Amino acid sequence: MFRAFRIRFSTLAALSIILTACGGGGGDDSTNSSSSNNESGTGFTGTTAFSDSLVSGKRFYDVYIEEGEAEPYGIATILFDNSHVKVGDGYIESSENEKYFIEQYTWDVLDNGNLLVTSTDSDESLVGKVLSAHTDYIEVCFEESGETGNCDKELLFSDKAKAKAYIASNSPVGTSINLNSITDSALNAAFRDLEYDYAEQVYEIDLPKFDIQSLAGLNQFMELYRLVVPENHITDISALSALTKMEILDLADQTDASTGDDINLLSYDAIYSMKGLVYLSLTQLGNNVTLTKFELDTFLAASTAKNDIEVLAFYKLALDNDDVSAINSLPNLRVLAIDEGEVTDFSSWNNNWSKLQQLRVGWNTDSSNTKVTFDLNTMISKSLNLDNLTKLELAKTSITEADLATIVSGVGSKLRYLDLRSTNIDSYSNLSNASMPNLERLKLRPLNYGNDAYDLSGTLPFTASKLTKLYLEDGDISNFTISNFSSLTKLQISGSNVISESVNGFVSALNALSNFDTLVIRRDAKLSGVTVNCDDLVGLKSSISCTDI
Repeated sequence: MFRAFRIRFSTLAALSIILTACGGGGGDDSTNSSSSNNESGTGFTGTTAFSDSLVSGKRFYDVYIEEGEAEPYGIATILFDNSHVKVGDGYIESSENEKYFIEQYTWDVLDNGNLLVTSTDSDESLVGKVLSAHTDYIEVCFEESGETGNCDKELLFSDKAKAKAYIASNSPVGTSINLNSITDSALNAAFRDLEYDYAEQVYEIDLPKFDIQSLAGLNQFMELYRLVVPENHITDISALSALTKMEILDLADQTDASTGDDINLLSYDAIYSMKGLVYLSLTQLGNNVTLTKFELDTFLAASTAKNDIEVLAFYKLALDNDDVSAINSLPNLRVLAIDEGEVTDFSSWNNNWSKLQQLRVGWNTDSSNTKVTFDLNTMISKSLNLDNLTKLELAKTSITEADLATIVSGVGSKLRYLDLRSTNIDSYSNLSNASMPNLERLKLRPLNYGNDAYDLSGTLPFTASKLTKLYLEDGDISNFTISNFSSLTKLQISGSNVISESVNGFVSALNALSNFDTLVIRRDAKLSGVTVNCDDLVGLKSSISCTDI
Protein backbone atom coordinates (compact mmCIF):
# COMPACT_ATOMS: atom_id res chain seq x y z
CA MET A 1 0.00 0.00 0.00
CA PHE A 2 1.23 3.48 -0.84
CA ARG A 3 4.46 1.86 -2.00
CA ALA A 4 6.76 4.90 -2.11
CA PHE A 5 5.33 6.15 1.18
CA ARG A 6 6.00 2.86 2.93
CA ILE A 7 9.56 2.59 1.66
CA ARG A 8 10.35 6.17 2.60
CA PHE A 9 8.94 5.94 6.10
CA SER A 10 9.54 2.27 6.90
CA THR A 11 12.37 3.27 9.24
CA LEU A 12 9.82 5.22 11.26
CA ALA A 13 7.72 2.10 11.69
CA ALA A 14 10.75 0.25 13.03
CA LEU A 15 11.76 3.29 15.02
CA SER A 16 8.41 3.26 16.81
CA ILE A 17 9.59 0.18 18.73
CA ILE A 18 12.49 2.16 20.11
CA LEU A 19 10.36 5.23 20.75
CA THR A 20 7.75 3.35 22.79
CA ALA A 21 9.10 4.73 26.05
CA CYS A 22 8.34 8.23 24.81
CA GLY A 23 4.76 7.51 23.86
CA GLY A 24 3.16 7.89 20.46
CA GLY A 25 1.58 5.41 18.11
CA GLY A 26 -1.99 4.61 17.32
CA GLY A 27 -4.63 2.57 19.05
CA ASP A 28 -5.14 -1.17 19.06
CA ASP A 29 -8.43 -1.22 17.17
CA SER A 30 -8.98 -4.08 14.77
CA THR A 31 -11.76 -5.69 12.84
CA ASN A 32 -12.71 -9.26 12.05
CA SER A 33 -14.26 -8.40 8.70
CA SER A 34 -14.20 -11.12 6.09
CA SER A 35 -12.25 -10.98 2.85
CA SER A 36 -15.30 -9.86 0.89
CA ASN A 37 -16.37 -6.21 1.08
CA ASN A 38 -19.18 -6.09 -1.45
CA GLU A 39 -21.99 -8.44 -0.60
CA SER A 40 -24.41 -6.92 -3.10
CA GLY A 41 -22.48 -8.39 -6.04
CA THR A 42 -22.27 -5.09 -7.91
CA GLY A 43 -18.59 -4.70 -7.09
CA PHE A 44 -17.00 -1.27 -7.32
CA THR A 45 -18.69 -0.13 -10.53
CA GLY A 46 -19.73 3.50 -10.25
CA THR A 47 -17.32 4.36 -7.44
CA THR A 48 -15.79 7.79 -8.12
CA ALA A 49 -14.43 8.78 -4.71
CA PHE A 50 -13.51 7.46 -1.31
CA SER A 51 -16.19 7.38 1.39
CA ASP A 52 -16.48 6.14 4.95
CA SER A 53 -18.70 3.27 3.84
CA LEU A 54 -16.21 2.25 1.15
CA VAL A 55 -13.31 1.70 3.54
CA SER A 56 -14.43 1.56 7.19
CA GLY A 57 -14.25 -1.99 8.53
CA LYS A 58 -12.97 -3.33 5.21
CA ARG A 59 -10.05 -5.48 4.10
CA PHE A 60 -8.38 -4.82 0.76
CA TYR A 61 -5.71 -6.65 -1.21
CA ASP A 62 -3.49 -4.00 -2.76
CA VAL A 63 -1.87 -4.91 -6.08
CA TYR A 64 0.69 -2.22 -6.81
CA ILE A 65 2.30 -1.72 -10.17
CA GLU A 66 5.57 0.16 -10.54
CA GLU A 67 5.41 1.77 -13.96
CA GLY A 68 8.30 0.97 -16.25
CA GLU A 69 9.51 -1.92 -14.09
CA ALA A 70 9.72 -5.51 -15.27
CA GLU A 71 9.33 -6.90 -11.75
CA PRO A 72 6.19 -8.79 -10.69
CA TYR A 73 3.40 -6.71 -9.24
CA GLY A 74 3.58 -6.22 -5.50
CA ILE A 75 0.95 -7.39 -3.02
CA ALA A 76 -0.06 -6.06 0.38
CA THR A 77 -3.11 -6.27 2.62
CA ILE A 78 -4.88 -3.25 4.09
CA LEU A 79 -7.26 -3.46 7.04
CA PHE A 80 -9.37 -0.43 7.93
CA ASP A 81 -11.20 0.15 11.18
CA ASN A 82 -13.13 3.30 12.00
CA SER A 83 -10.01 5.47 12.37
CA HIS A 84 -6.85 3.44 11.72
CA VAL A 85 -5.50 1.40 8.85
CA LYS A 86 -3.05 -1.48 9.22
CA VAL A 87 -0.78 -2.59 6.40
CA GLY A 88 1.31 -5.69 5.78
CA ASP A 89 2.93 -7.39 2.79
CA GLY A 90 1.39 -10.54 1.36
CA TYR A 91 -2.17 -11.85 1.62
CA ILE A 92 -3.31 -11.46 5.23
CA GLU A 93 -6.70 -13.09 4.94
CA SER A 94 -7.89 -14.01 8.43
CA SER A 95 -8.03 -12.36 11.82
CA GLU A 96 -5.64 -14.94 13.32
CA ASN A 97 -2.97 -13.80 10.84
CA GLU A 98 -3.18 -10.12 11.75
CA LYS A 99 0.11 -10.57 13.60
CA TYR A 100 1.71 -10.03 10.19
CA PHE A 101 0.60 -6.42 9.87
CA ILE A 102 3.65 -4.17 10.05
CA GLU A 103 2.59 -0.52 9.92
CA GLN A 104 -0.34 1.51 11.12
CA TYR A 105 -1.70 4.82 9.91
CA THR A 106 -4.72 6.97 10.62
CA TRP A 107 -7.21 7.78 7.87
CA ASP A 108 -9.91 10.31 7.11
CA VAL A 109 -12.09 10.98 4.07
CA LEU A 110 -11.79 14.60 2.97
CA ASP A 111 -14.69 16.72 1.73
CA ASN A 112 -13.53 16.31 -1.87
CA GLY A 113 -13.70 12.51 -1.65
CA ASN A 114 -9.97 11.95 -1.34
CA LEU A 115 -8.48 9.77 1.40
CA LEU A 116 -5.97 11.33 3.81
CA VAL A 117 -3.56 8.78 5.30
CA THR A 118 -1.13 9.88 8.04
CA SER A 119 1.72 7.95 9.61
CA THR A 120 1.28 7.40 13.35
CA ASP A 121 5.05 7.80 13.77
CA SER A 122 5.44 11.15 12.02
CA ASP A 123 3.45 14.03 10.60
CA GLU A 124 3.94 12.76 7.05
CA SER A 125 0.79 12.06 5.10
CA LEU A 126 -0.52 10.97 1.72
CA VAL A 127 -3.63 11.89 -0.20
CA GLY A 128 -5.32 9.16 -2.23
CA LYS A 129 -7.81 9.58 -5.02
CA VAL A 130 -9.92 7.17 -7.04
CA LEU A 131 -8.83 7.08 -10.70
CA SER A 132 -11.30 4.53 -12.04
CA ALA A 133 -13.64 1.80 -10.86
CA HIS A 134 -14.09 -1.75 -12.12
CA THR A 135 -16.22 -4.67 -11.06
CA ASP A 136 -13.46 -6.37 -9.07
CA TYR A 137 -11.27 -3.44 -8.01
CA ILE A 138 -10.78 0.30 -7.84
CA GLU A 139 -7.70 1.92 -9.32
CA VAL A 140 -6.21 4.51 -6.97
CA CYS A 141 -3.28 6.88 -6.78
CA PHE A 142 -1.53 8.16 -3.65
CA GLU A 143 0.71 11.23 -3.54
CA GLU A 144 2.45 13.02 -0.72
CA SER A 145 0.25 15.69 0.78
CA GLY A 146 0.77 19.01 -1.01
CA GLU A 147 2.47 17.47 -4.04
CA THR A 148 1.19 16.54 -7.48
CA GLY A 149 2.66 14.49 -10.28
CA ASN A 150 2.88 10.95 -11.54
CA CYS A 151 2.33 8.08 -9.17
CA ASP A 152 2.38 4.33 -9.53
CA LYS A 153 -0.89 2.50 -10.05
CA GLU A 154 -2.50 0.63 -7.16
CA LEU A 155 -5.48 -1.69 -7.51
CA LEU A 156 -7.59 -2.38 -4.43
CA PHE A 157 -9.39 -5.74 -4.51
CA SER A 158 -11.90 -6.87 -1.92
CA ASP A 159 -11.50 -10.53 -2.82
CA LYS A 160 -8.20 -12.38 -2.42
CA ALA A 161 -8.89 -14.91 -5.17
CA LYS A 162 -9.58 -12.15 -7.68
CA ALA A 163 -6.40 -10.31 -6.70
CA LYS A 164 -4.40 -13.50 -7.20
CA ALA A 165 -6.08 -14.14 -10.55
CA TYR A 166 -5.30 -10.61 -11.73
CA ILE A 167 -1.61 -11.00 -10.86
CA ALA A 168 -1.47 -14.43 -12.54
CA SER A 169 -2.95 -13.00 -15.75
CA ASN A 170 -1.27 -9.59 -15.94
CA SER A 171 1.93 -9.43 -13.89
CA PRO A 172 5.40 -10.16 -15.25
CA VAL A 173 6.25 -13.68 -14.16
CA GLY A 174 8.54 -13.89 -11.15
CA THR A 175 10.47 -16.56 -9.29
CA SER A 176 8.51 -19.16 -7.36
CA ILE A 177 9.29 -19.28 -3.65
CA ASN A 178 11.16 -22.42 -2.63
CA LEU A 179 9.48 -23.19 0.69
CA ASN A 180 11.59 -26.31 1.14
CA SER A 181 14.71 -24.17 1.48
CA ILE A 182 13.12 -22.31 4.42
CA THR A 183 13.95 -24.98 6.97
CA ASP A 184 12.89 -23.13 10.11
CA SER A 185 9.37 -24.25 11.00
CA ALA A 186 8.18 -20.87 12.31
CA LEU A 187 9.54 -18.94 9.34
CA ASN A 188 8.18 -21.51 6.91
CA ALA A 189 4.72 -21.27 8.49
CA ALA A 190 4.76 -17.48 8.12
CA PHE A 191 5.44 -17.70 4.38
CA ARG A 192 2.72 -20.30 3.96
CA ASP A 193 0.29 -17.98 5.73
CA LEU A 194 1.19 -14.96 3.59
CA GLU A 195 0.81 -16.82 0.27
CA TYR A 196 3.09 -14.63 -1.84
CA ASP A 197 2.85 -15.25 -5.58
CA TYR A 198 6.55 -14.68 -6.25
CA ALA A 199 9.80 -14.26 -4.32
CA GLU A 200 10.19 -10.74 -5.76
CA GLN A 201 7.11 -9.63 -3.79
CA VAL A 202 8.89 -10.12 -0.46
CA TYR A 203 10.09 -6.65 0.50
CA GLU A 204 9.60 -6.75 4.26
CA ILE A 205 9.85 -9.44 6.93
CA ASP A 206 8.70 -8.27 10.34
CA LEU A 207 8.55 -11.22 12.75
CA PRO A 208 9.60 -10.33 16.31
CA LYS A 209 9.14 -13.05 18.94
CA PHE A 210 8.30 -15.77 16.40
CA ASP A 211 10.62 -18.50 17.77
CA ILE A 212 12.76 -18.34 14.63
CA GLN A 213 16.03 -20.28 14.92
CA SER A 214 17.32 -20.16 11.35
CA LEU A 215 17.24 -17.68 8.47
CA ALA A 216 18.10 -20.35 5.89
CA GLY A 217 16.23 -19.77 2.64
CA LEU A 218 15.99 -15.99 2.90
CA ASN A 219 18.75 -15.66 0.31
CA GLN A 220 16.08 -16.14 -2.40
CA PHE A 221 14.41 -12.82 -1.55
CA MET A 222 16.63 -10.44 -3.48
CA GLU A 223 14.18 -7.51 -3.16
CA LEU A 224 14.16 -7.69 0.65
CA TYR A 225 14.98 -4.33 2.21
CA ARG A 226 13.58 -4.72 5.74
CA LEU A 227 14.22 -7.57 8.19
CA VAL A 228 12.97 -7.03 11.75
CA VAL A 229 13.41 -10.19 13.83
CA PRO A 230 14.35 -9.24 17.41
CA GLU A 231 13.74 -11.60 20.33
CA ASN A 232 14.13 -14.81 18.35
CA HIS A 233 16.85 -17.51 18.51
CA ILE A 234 19.16 -16.56 15.64
CA THR A 235 22.95 -16.95 15.58
CA ASP A 236 23.74 -17.42 11.88
CA ILE A 237 22.96 -14.62 9.40
CA SER A 238 25.06 -15.89 6.49
CA ALA A 239 21.88 -16.33 4.42
CA LEU A 240 21.65 -12.53 4.24
CA SER A 241 25.06 -12.01 2.64
CA ALA A 242 23.76 -11.58 -0.92
CA LEU A 243 20.83 -9.29 -0.05
CA THR A 244 22.25 -6.04 -1.39
CA LYS A 245 19.02 -4.03 -1.10
CA MET A 246 18.79 -4.28 2.69
CA GLU A 247 18.02 -0.96 4.42
CA ILE A 248 16.57 -1.97 7.80
CA LEU A 249 17.99 -4.72 10.02
CA ASP A 250 16.97 -5.48 13.61
CA LEU A 251 18.58 -8.55 15.20
CA ALA A 252 18.50 -7.47 18.84
CA ASP A 253 17.94 -9.71 21.87
CA GLN A 254 18.41 -13.25 20.56
CA THR A 255 18.08 -16.08 23.10
CA ASP A 256 18.64 -19.84 23.22
CA ALA A 257 15.39 -21.63 22.33
CA SER A 258 15.87 -24.30 25.00
CA THR A 259 17.39 -22.47 27.95
CA GLY A 260 16.37 -18.87 27.37
CA ASP A 261 20.01 -17.81 27.80
CA ASP A 262 21.26 -14.89 25.76
CA ILE A 263 23.07 -15.79 22.55
CA ASN A 264 25.06 -13.83 19.98
CA LEU A 265 25.67 -13.77 16.26
CA LEU A 266 28.52 -15.99 15.14
CA SER A 267 29.69 -13.48 12.55
CA TYR A 268 28.86 -9.95 11.40
CA ASP A 269 30.28 -10.42 7.89
CA ALA A 270 26.86 -10.33 6.23
CA ILE A 271 26.19 -6.91 7.77
CA TYR A 272 29.43 -5.47 6.40
CA SER A 273 28.17 -6.28 2.90
CA MET A 274 24.90 -4.36 3.45
CA LYS A 275 26.17 -1.00 2.26
CA GLY A 276 22.73 0.59 2.04
CA LEU A 277 21.59 0.02 5.65
CA VAL A 278 19.99 3.06 7.26
CA TYR A 279 18.68 1.28 10.38
CA LEU A 280 20.73 -1.19 12.43
CA SER A 281 19.92 -2.62 15.86
CA LEU A 282 22.20 -5.21 17.50
CA THR A 283 22.65 -6.75 20.94
CA GLN A 284 25.62 -8.69 22.30
CA LEU A 285 24.75 -10.39 25.57
CA GLY A 286 25.50 -14.07 25.65
CA ASN A 287 28.50 -15.73 27.23
CA ASN A 288 27.94 -19.17 25.76
CA VAL A 289 29.73 -18.48 22.47
CA THR A 290 32.95 -16.70 21.61
CA LEU A 291 32.16 -13.03 21.18
CA THR A 292 32.96 -11.56 17.79
CA LYS A 293 33.53 -7.81 17.88
CA PHE A 294 31.31 -5.75 15.61
CA GLU A 295 33.55 -3.28 13.79
CA LEU A 296 31.28 -0.27 13.49
CA ASP A 297 34.01 1.82 11.90
CA THR A 298 34.46 -0.84 9.19
CA PHE A 299 30.72 -0.95 8.54
CA LEU A 300 30.44 2.85 8.25
CA ALA A 301 33.54 3.14 6.06
CA ALA A 302 31.94 0.80 3.51
CA SER A 303 28.48 2.37 3.70
CA THR A 304 27.08 4.07 0.61
CA ALA A 305 24.18 5.48 2.63
CA LYS A 306 25.92 7.61 5.28
CA ASN A 307 23.72 10.60 4.52
CA ASP A 308 20.59 8.47 4.99
CA ILE A 309 21.43 6.50 8.15
CA GLU A 310 18.72 7.18 10.75
CA VAL A 311 19.08 4.57 13.50
CA LEU A 312 22.12 2.98 15.15
CA ALA A 313 21.09 1.08 18.28
CA PHE A 314 23.66 -1.09 20.08
CA TYR A 315 23.26 -2.80 23.45
CA LYS A 316 26.31 -4.27 25.19
CA LEU A 317 28.41 -4.30 22.05
CA ALA A 318 32.12 -4.03 22.72
CA LEU A 319 32.59 -0.85 20.72
CA ASP A 320 35.80 1.13 21.04
CA ASN A 321 36.68 4.79 20.63
CA ASP A 322 37.46 4.33 16.92
CA ASP A 323 33.92 3.07 16.42
CA VAL A 324 32.51 6.07 18.28
CA SER A 325 34.57 8.54 16.23
CA ALA A 326 33.26 6.98 13.02
CA ILE A 327 29.70 7.98 13.90
CA ASN A 328 30.44 11.60 12.99
CA SER A 329 29.21 12.81 9.59
CA LEU A 330 25.79 11.14 9.75
CA PRO A 331 23.57 14.20 9.16
CA ASN A 332 20.19 12.43 9.26
CA LEU A 333 20.73 10.35 12.39
CA ARG A 334 17.53 10.14 14.47
CA VAL A 335 18.46 7.55 17.11
CA LEU A 336 21.90 6.83 18.52
CA ALA A 337 22.04 4.25 21.30
CA ILE A 338 25.26 2.83 22.76
CA ASP A 339 24.01 1.20 25.96
CA GLU A 340 26.12 -0.80 28.42
CA GLY A 341 29.15 -1.01 26.15
CA GLU A 342 32.81 -0.40 26.86
CA VAL A 343 33.16 3.06 25.36
CA THR A 344 35.24 5.33 27.57
CA ASP A 345 35.13 8.63 25.71
CA PHE A 346 32.47 10.34 23.59
CA SER A 347 34.37 13.62 23.26
CA SER A 348 35.06 13.10 19.54
CA TRP A 349 31.44 13.83 18.68
CA ASN A 350 31.09 17.21 17.04
CA ASN A 351 28.60 16.55 14.30
CA ASN A 352 25.58 18.73 13.63
CA TRP A 353 22.95 16.11 14.46
CA SER A 354 20.06 18.48 13.96
CA LYS A 355 17.57 15.61 13.48
CA LEU A 356 18.66 13.51 16.46
CA GLN A 357 15.66 12.47 18.58
CA GLN A 358 17.29 9.96 20.95
CA LEU A 359 20.75 9.91 22.47
CA ARG A 360 21.30 6.92 24.77
CA VAL A 361 24.81 6.44 26.15
CA GLY A 362 24.09 5.08 29.61
CA TRP A 363 26.00 2.49 31.66
CA ASN A 364 29.18 2.47 29.58
CA THR A 365 32.19 1.52 31.72
CA ASP A 366 35.70 0.23 31.16
CA SER A 367 37.08 -2.99 32.65
CA SER A 368 37.66 -1.25 36.00
CA ASN A 369 34.03 -0.05 36.09
CA THR A 370 35.09 3.57 35.58
CA LYS A 371 32.35 5.88 34.37
CA VAL A 372 32.47 7.11 30.79
CA THR A 373 33.62 10.67 30.15
CA PHE A 374 30.71 12.77 29.00
CA ASP A 375 31.31 16.52 28.87
CA LEU A 376 28.11 17.82 27.34
CA ASN A 377 29.22 21.45 27.58
CA THR A 378 32.28 20.79 25.43
CA MET A 379 30.34 18.66 22.97
CA ILE A 380 27.71 21.33 22.39
CA SER A 381 30.37 24.00 22.05
CA LYS A 382 31.80 21.86 19.22
CA SER A 383 28.52 22.31 17.31
CA LEU A 384 26.76 19.17 18.52
CA ASN A 385 23.17 20.11 17.71
CA LEU A 386 20.57 18.54 20.01
CA ASP A 387 17.64 20.87 19.39
CA ASN A 388 15.23 18.06 18.44
CA LEU A 389 16.18 15.63 21.18
CA THR A 390 13.22 13.90 22.84
CA LYS A 391 15.09 11.21 24.81
CA LEU A 392 18.41 11.56 26.63
CA GLU A 393 19.96 8.74 28.70
CA LEU A 394 23.16 9.60 30.59
CA ALA A 395 23.14 6.95 33.34
CA LYS A 396 26.55 6.37 34.96
CA THR A 397 28.33 9.05 32.98
CA SER A 398 30.60 11.72 34.40
CA ILE A 399 27.96 14.38 33.86
CA THR A 400 28.43 17.42 36.11
CA GLU A 401 26.25 20.14 37.56
CA ALA A 402 27.44 22.35 34.70
CA ASP A 403 26.30 19.71 32.20
CA LEU A 404 22.94 19.59 33.92
CA ALA A 405 22.60 23.33 33.44
CA THR A 406 23.48 22.84 29.78
CA ILE A 407 20.77 20.23 29.40
CA VAL A 408 18.02 22.48 30.65
CA SER A 409 19.21 25.48 28.66
CA GLY A 410 20.86 24.05 25.56
CA VAL A 411 19.25 20.77 24.59
CA GLY A 412 15.91 22.14 23.49
CA SER A 413 12.32 22.21 24.60
CA LYS A 414 11.28 18.90 22.99
CA LEU A 415 12.92 16.66 25.61
CA ARG A 416 10.41 14.12 26.98
CA TYR A 417 12.62 11.48 28.62
CA LEU A 418 15.67 12.08 30.83
CA ASP A 419 17.73 9.41 32.63
CA LEU A 420 20.33 10.69 35.11
CA ARG A 421 20.77 7.58 37.26
CA SER A 422 24.10 6.83 38.97
CA THR A 423 25.70 10.17 38.24
CA ASN A 424 27.59 12.43 40.64
CA ILE A 425 24.67 14.85 40.90
CA ASP A 426 22.93 15.04 44.25
CA SER A 427 20.97 18.24 43.74
CA TYR A 428 18.63 18.84 40.87
CA SER A 429 17.97 22.51 41.41
CA ASN A 430 19.27 23.23 37.91
CA LEU A 431 16.31 21.31 36.53
CA SER A 432 14.06 24.17 37.58
CA ASN A 433 14.85 25.92 34.31
CA ALA A 434 11.61 25.92 32.31
CA SER A 435 13.24 24.99 28.98
CA MET A 436 12.02 21.38 29.41
CA PRO A 437 8.27 22.01 29.52
CA ASN A 438 7.47 18.74 27.74
CA LEU A 439 9.41 16.34 29.96
CA GLU A 440 7.28 13.26 30.70
CA ARG A 441 9.69 10.70 32.17
CA LEU A 442 12.48 11.27 34.66
CA LYS A 443 14.82 8.64 36.15
CA LEU A 444 17.07 9.56 39.08
CA ARG A 445 19.50 7.58 41.23
CA PRO A 446 22.58 8.68 43.23
CA LEU A 447 25.96 7.21 42.35
CA ASN A 448 26.44 5.15 45.52
CA TYR A 449 23.56 2.74 46.09
CA GLY A 450 21.67 3.59 49.26
CA ASN A 451 24.37 5.86 50.66
CA ASP A 452 23.68 9.19 48.96
CA ALA A 453 20.90 11.70 49.25
CA TYR A 454 19.31 13.87 46.64
CA ASP A 455 17.04 16.86 46.74
CA LEU A 456 14.03 17.17 44.44
CA SER A 457 13.18 20.71 45.38
CA GLY A 458 14.11 22.03 41.96
CA THR A 459 11.92 19.77 39.86
CA LEU A 460 8.52 21.43 40.28
CA PRO A 461 8.66 24.05 37.51
CA PHE A 462 8.72 21.46 34.74
CA THR A 463 6.96 18.47 36.30
CA ALA A 464 3.70 19.97 37.42
CA SER A 465 2.05 20.04 34.02
CA LYS A 466 3.77 17.31 32.01
CA LEU A 467 5.68 14.69 34.00
CA THR A 468 3.81 11.38 33.78
CA LYS A 469 6.37 8.80 34.90
CA LEU A 470 8.95 9.16 37.68
CA TYR A 471 11.59 6.61 38.70
CA LEU A 472 13.43 7.21 41.99
CA GLU A 473 16.20 4.75 42.85
CA ASP A 474 18.25 4.52 46.04
CA GLY A 475 19.33 7.18 48.49
CA ASP A 476 17.46 9.50 50.83
CA ILE A 477 15.02 11.63 48.85
CA SER A 478 14.11 14.99 50.29
CA ASN A 479 11.58 17.63 49.24
CA PHE A 480 9.49 15.18 47.24
CA THR A 481 5.98 16.60 47.40
CA ILE A 482 3.72 14.25 45.46
CA SER A 483 0.88 16.72 45.11
CA ASN A 484 3.09 18.89 42.93
CA PHE A 485 3.30 16.12 40.31
CA SER A 486 -0.25 16.58 39.10
CA SER A 487 0.06 14.63 35.82
CA LEU A 488 1.80 11.60 37.28
CA THR A 489 0.53 8.20 36.09
CA LYS A 490 3.38 5.97 37.29
CA LEU A 491 5.82 6.11 40.22
CA GLN A 492 8.60 3.60 40.84
CA ILE A 493 10.52 3.74 44.13
CA SER A 494 13.48 1.36 44.24
CA GLY A 495 15.64 1.10 47.35
CA SER A 496 14.88 4.71 48.18
CA ASN A 497 13.91 6.37 51.44
CA VAL A 498 11.37 9.13 50.89
CA ILE A 499 12.17 10.97 54.09
CA SER A 500 9.38 13.53 53.89
CA GLU A 501 6.39 11.16 53.56
CA SER A 502 4.53 9.03 56.09
CA VAL A 503 2.59 5.98 54.92
CA ASN A 504 -0.78 7.68 55.41
CA GLY A 505 0.39 10.87 53.75
CA PHE A 506 1.82 8.90 50.84
CA VAL A 507 -1.46 7.04 50.27
CA SER A 508 -3.53 10.21 50.49
CA ALA A 509 -1.27 12.05 48.07
CA LEU A 510 -1.41 9.26 45.47
CA ASN A 511 -5.18 8.95 45.79
CA ALA A 512 -5.51 12.66 45.07
CA LEU A 513 -3.76 12.38 41.68
CA SER A 514 -6.52 12.06 39.09
CA ASN A 515 -4.50 10.17 36.45
CA PHE A 516 -2.28 8.03 38.67
CA ASP A 517 -2.65 4.27 38.11
CA THR A 518 0.68 2.46 38.64
CA LEU A 519 2.95 2.16 41.69
CA VAL A 520 6.04 -0.07 41.74
CA ILE A 521 7.94 -0.66 45.01
CA ARG A 522 11.34 -2.35 44.72
CA ARG A 523 14.25 -3.40 46.93
CA ASP A 524 12.99 -2.45 50.40
CA ALA A 525 11.89 1.07 49.60
CA LYS A 526 11.10 3.19 52.65
CA LEU A 527 8.82 6.01 53.69
CA SER A 528 10.33 8.14 56.48
CA GLY A 529 12.75 5.30 57.23
CA VAL A 530 10.09 2.56 57.43
CA THR A 531 10.25 -0.27 54.87
CA VAL A 532 6.95 -0.59 53.02
CA ASN A 533 5.25 -2.90 50.57
CA CYS A 534 1.88 -2.79 48.86
CA ASP A 535 0.05 -4.42 51.77
CA ASP A 536 1.12 -1.56 54.03
CA LEU A 537 -0.60 1.04 51.86
CA VAL A 538 -4.03 0.69 53.44
CA GLY A 539 -6.67 2.78 51.70
CA LEU A 540 -4.92 3.00 48.33
CA LYS A 541 -7.55 3.37 45.61
CA SER A 542 -8.53 0.15 43.83
CA SER A 543 -7.85 1.83 40.48
CA ILE A 544 -4.15 2.06 41.40
CA SER A 545 -2.10 -1.04 40.58
CA CYS A 546 0.62 -1.65 43.18
CA THR A 547 3.42 -4.14 42.56
CA ASP A 548 6.17 -5.36 44.91
CA ILE A 549 9.37 -6.51 43.24
